[in-house]
Amino acid sequence: MDGNPGAYLQWALSRFSKNVTKEKVMALDHLNLKVTRGELTGLLGPNGSGKTTLLKVLATILHPSSGTAWIMGHDLVKEPKMIPRLVTLIPGLLSGGAWINPSLTARKNLEFYVGVFALDRTRVDEALRVAGLMDVADSRVATFSTGMFARLSLATGLLKETPLYLMDEPTLGISPDIVRDIHAYLRELCKRHGATIVYATHHVQEAQEMCDRVAILDSGRMMAYDTPKNLITTTKKEDVIEIELLNLSAGLIEGIEKIVGIERVLGTLIDPVDGKGMLRIRAKESRVILPEVVETCTKRGCRILFVKVQESDLEDVFIEKVGRRIRFDASNEAA
Repeated sequence: MDGNPGAYLQWALSRFSKNVTKEKVMALDHLNLKVTRGELTGLLGPNGSGKTTLLKVLATILHPSSGTAWIMGHDLVKEPKMIPRLVTLIPGLLSGGAWINPSLTARKNLEFYVGVFALDRTRVDEALRVAGLMDVADSRVATFSTGMFARLSLATGLLKETPLYLMDEPTLGISPDIVRDIHAYLRELCKRHGATIVYATHHVQEAQEMCDRVAILDSGRMMAYDTPKNLITTTKKEDVIEIELLNLSAGLIEGIEKIVGIERVLGTLIDPVDGKGMLRIRAKESRVILPEVVETCTKRGCRILFVKVQESDLEDVFIEKVGRRIRFDASNEAA
């Protein structure tokens, strides 16, 4: 595919192969994507889907077998020396921390990094704050937990200011309270400072809540690419409304089935004495039809005990596009 040098970030990688033992493995295959300046774009996929390989190609660590990419009008195949000025690659816990010296404190590590690359020293405190390390800034890294080490690795990457950040599961191993602060900082980095972030993750909820657009990857191919809202809207899965109530009757179920937008209604009687039962209602637009469902119940003399709505989410989209869930190993989480 012909490239667009005017695009902020665009890649059209026909193929990227890498040798594993004696066999050639196709890591990326006909992947075509464009990112707009100031967007936080997620790469969502399981291990082996091509996320890390793609980020390394964009950072010029790996060379594509064919195809190319443009970053702010620069061809990374023809102008590889320009890319380090434009891009910061922030690896995750499993491959990050190459510059970290366990015998030094967190602050001394960052100051050393700043000195080597002639970066802005005022960013050290900001990076420590974002990573939630101010309280242990003067503690030796050798005393850090796995999660604290992961935070320091992320802080190191944030020291360098570039228009584009490539992040490879940077919050892996970091506790949820710190992750929330990091997400808020990254969104601000995009919205207020105009940075662009390509963010690889296997957390569906993280991609749905944080990213402007999400590319779903599987076996090196892009299965879908759009805003989380548009991806969810176009999925075939219905929402599920669960209602526990008193005075459940066949007439009530028939009345609810007539509501426009209802796909299926299942009624289960729990206690025949007071008619206590459970309704499971499948619908395309739960928020639209829920008021009419509640009104139908109350008009028939039912007393609603609780309502639970399970709406379609990005995981439903992933399952539809890929055919399976993303497996997650909880043992990778740390403090």
